[in-house]
Amino acid sequence: MNRVLCEGGPTLLGELVDAGAISEICVTLAPKLAKSQPVGHREPSRLSVPVAMRLEHALTCDDYLFLKYRR
Repeated sequence: MNRVLCEGGPTLLGELVDAGAISEICVTLAPKLAKSQPVGHREPSRLSVPVAMRLEHALTCDDYLFLKYRR
């Protein structure tokens, strides 16, 4: 497949980053404050350095911020 849309939490995201399978990421920032939630035990990343992304698009709506980054 040339394109796969995937939604998941930090564990799935970490596995996809380690596999080099992320070329684009969409992030939504909501104007909400919440107490920290446990996400379970995670192994350290196998990446030697962080993967750089560039901001491709930003949009606001009702105090939400929608961001799109690309490799």
